[in-house]
Amino acid sequence: MKKFILLLVCFISIPLMAQDDAMKAWMAYMTPGEMHTWLAKNEGEWKYVQESWMTPGAEATVDSGISKNSMILGGRYLQMIHEGSAFGTPFTGINLLGYDNTLKKFFSFWIDNLGTGYTVATGDYDKASNTIILFGNMLDPASGKDWKYKMVIMEPKNGEVGNEMYGFDPQGKEYLMMRSVYFKAN
Repeated sequence: MKKFILLLVCFISIPLMAQDDAMKAWMAYMTPGEMHTWLAKNEGEWKYVQESWMTPGAEATVDSGISKNSMILGGRYLQMIHEGSAFGTPFTGINLLGYDNTLKKFFSFWIDNLGTGYTVATGDYDKASNTIILFGNMLDPASGKDWKYKMVIMEPKNGEVGNEMYGFDPQGKEYLMMRSVYFKAN
């Protein structure tokens, strides 16, 4: 009888321990951490100046605007709403930037009024440069093909924050496509 009770206790305990492990995993997944705190440094209203190059060596187009950034959903995601101009036309863009605690990856989901599609990029925090480096693909409407890009997001410093976007030529060589410099507006 004692063996039966011991066996019964083991069978009951194992699922309870598995449930406890699952609950701990979910709590770790849902709790904002150090990387979310890093994202929160970008909160606030920022003025920006953006230089864009359509092809390597071309003259830059310079635009400007305002970016209203806020942490949403309990500090889990940075929502960035950009309003200004791009290539001399009115521009509105929305970026959701987050960090997945389980995958240990940053991600970006971007939409804007310059198209009807979206871009998704994922990447890592680079401790040496204190930047987030994301890689993604976007659809080139002219060719109908995916186009690879890299985005580097710098930590805010001295009231400024910046990001750069790089494209890749047909040989895979990286070139600067866009540079945005942000100045704290408030």
